Amino acid sequence: MALSNLLEDNNGTPWIARLPWLWAFLISIVTAGAFPLTIGIYLSAWVWSKRSASRAIYAYGGIVVLATLAMLPIGIHFQASIMEDISTGGAIIWVAAGFLLRRDLQLHFIRPDGDLPRMSILWTTLFSVYYLNYCVWAESDAL
Repeated sequence: MALSNLLEDNNGTPWIARLPWLWAFLISIVTAGAFPLTIGIYLSAWVWSKRSASRAIYAYGGIVVLATLAMLPIGIHFQASIMEDISTGGAIIWVAAGFLLRRDLQLHFIRPDGDLPRMSILWTTLFSVYYLNYCVWAESDAL
């Protein structure tokens, strides 16, 4: 079974793209913020299965590594200042990963005339994967 068959429905849309914003927000609260990372990894894997390329998947993988390091007890391996650097690096990579995923999605949904779909820079900055998940749903319906 191909990876794309596991990641999408019969219309070629990712399973998660039809998840309403309210449910995504509530699941994010229940999972202590881990769900947005799951959405980012999932959408990146979906783009990878379609285009055989996704720069965002590496960025989200880096966030997983940094999050794992940040969960280690401070006294065991790291000083507090190093933990702050790890957290700051993770936050910067999170914003960058949103823009990498935005670009990957734009290239996937490129129009026949060569125009890229419109995806707001402001909304990508503020809502990241929630907004991009909505864009996938909107672009899939437009096809």
